Amino acid sequence: MSRQAHAEGAQIYECNAEQSAEQFGWRFREPVAALFQGGNTVGVHYAGPKWQIGNDVIAAKVTASAPSPNGKNIPWLKLQVTTEANSGLLRGVTAIQRLNTVGGVLEGACEKAGELRPVPYAADYVFLKKQ
Repeated sequence: MSRQAHAEGAQIYECNAEQSAEQFGWRFREPVAALFQGGNTVGVHYAGPKWQIGNDVIAAKVTASAPSPNGKNIPWLKLQVTTEANSGLLRGVTAIQRLNTVGGVLEGACEKAGELRPVPYAADYVFLKKQ
C-alpha cells in the first residue's frame, strides 16, 4: 500500500570552505518544500529529512540513489524511515521514494563561506507502507 504527494520548493545549498580556506564549494544543506495531493497543500518536507502531513512527522535516511533519467535534475532516492508516525496518514510508512525530479541542481562557484542559495525543485514522494 502506498500514498503519494507532489512536492514543490527548493533545495538549499551552503557555500563551504573546501580543503583549503581559499577554495569554496556548494554543499547541500536542506530541502524546503510544500507537499500537495489533489491540488491541495497537505504538508511540508524539510531538513532531517522529514515529512509532515497533518500532525504526523516521519524522518528517513537515504539507502539508494539513482541519477534522474535526463541527468540534469536531482537524483531519484530510496529512503528508509528512521522515525515512524504513531497515527494518521503516515502511520506504518517504512520507506519513501523520491521520483520524477525536476531541477534542484546548483551549478557554478561560490565565493563566501556561509552564503545560502535556494534552487527550485519539484518531485513526487511515494510513501510505502507494509502490506
